[in-house]
Amino acid sequence: MLIRAIVLHHSVSSPSTTLAQIDGWHKVRGFRCVGYQYVIRLEGEAPIIERGRSEDERGAHLKPSGLAEINNSNSIGVCIAGQHQSTAPHAAPPDWRLLTQAQELVAELCQQHGLTESDVYGHRELRPTACPGDLLDLDEFRECVGSLLEQIRAASNCDY
Repeated sequence: MLIRAIVLHHSVSSPSTTLAQIDGWHKVRGFRCVGYQYVIRLEGEAPIIERGRSEDERGAHLKPSGLAEINNSNSIGVCIAGQHQSTAPHAAPPDWRLLTQAQELVAELCQQHGLTESDVYGHRELRPTACPGDLLDLDEFRECVGSLLEQIRAASNCDY
């Protein structure tokens, strides 16, 4: 499967929400299993990456939208646990540990799939939704991913 984009989401729940919990919510909605390929959450003080669907498996994180260029078949869904929409109760910016882990994961995924930071989207940039919340600065996120990609490329060009 040719990956064309990484799509960021939020769980609209606690930063410690597990993949198993999200999987249960998605199954109640009629999904076969969790729709994301990755969920990033806190376990105590540590950020944890949990693997959902395989990257080779069609996701279920973007509602079908006619002839949308970016869809579940050509994107990877990354969910950052938490409620990042300012108008919602208990909203907060993404925990810095989760944000850092997400930026590192997304940079690695971009490197693996030949993408750049401009191929990283918030769900709201592709479909009519508030996800991943207005407290996640998407431009800053992409800028950090771009810096990490430069570091990865520089390290891969070193002669040891």
